[in-house]
Amino acid sequence: MVASMVRSVRRWAQVTMAVLAITAVATVVALCVLRRHPEASSAAAIHETLQLEAALPISAYTPVSTLPPPTTSSPLLPLASTTKAASNIEDNDAPVRGGLFHRLLRFIALTICMIFIICIQLCCYLRSSHEPADIEEGLKADPVIVQGDLWGPRLLLTQVMKFIELCGFEARNAYVSGDGNFYIDERSDCPQRCCASVNRELTLFGHAGPSEEAPVVLRMFKPYHLQGCCFCRPEMHIDVPMGNKMVDVGRIEDPCRCCVVNQLVFGSNEQLRYEVTGPVCQCG
Repeated sequence: MVASMVRSVRRWAQVTMAVLAITAVATVVALCVLRRHPEASSAAAIHETLQLEAALPISAYTPVSTLPPPTTSSPLLPLASTTKAASNIEDNDAPVRGGLFHRLLRFIALTICMIFIICIQLCCYLRSSHEPADIEEGLKADPVIVQGDLWGPRLLLTQVMKFIELCGFEARNAYVSGDGNFYIDERSDCPQRCCASVNRELTLFGHAGPSEEAPVVLRMFKPYHLQGCCFCRPEMHIDVPMGNKMVDVGRIEDPCRCCVVNQLVFGSNEQLRYEVTGPVCQCG
């Protein structure tokens, strides 16, 4: 009981730290992109300045001493020219103000989307039980079957496709071996499957037979995690039924590595037993 509470608190702290880190990074990047420096001599500022200068009339840059004296027939001509030049300047300032307004709208939309995604992940995390699902009554395998070799030196699993996945919904995964002696089915929360996808909490049951009605010889539990994040990395705890209790046999961790796909397999005594590596680019 105490160990499960400690694990829950640790996972909650990891998820909170990861969410805060993602939010801070996204906010800093958005502010750096959208921030304007009027005094900076960037290419965009020079281009806007050249466009503004080209739009102004020549009389705006002519010194006052060289301007011809106004004629008596049209005394209001200099005033009209000044008014036209001022209106041109205001018209050229309008796109600048409009561009800043559109940038502000994009920043607000980006912030709302980030908050929405974070809220979805937090809601999915709160639906987690932080404990593996129980084996159904009468499906615990005999210890003799558990200790036996069910798949020999080689095991080839094929995923069972379901029609609902063709409609864009995530279904509970199921796998069966080529000879039909081993079957794996998933127990997970439906909202987590639809909204959290690979981040969801799940329990996998290994059956000594071709279907989920066969006795359970293996249980694998993966807590809720954040895929692709340095915090809250994926891990899986494995135990087997031995009579009326479940015996821990080890766990699998997916450490944070750059451009490397690997998993670390630990035994029940927390000793590293195997390390599985693979290429970054994988088909399927």
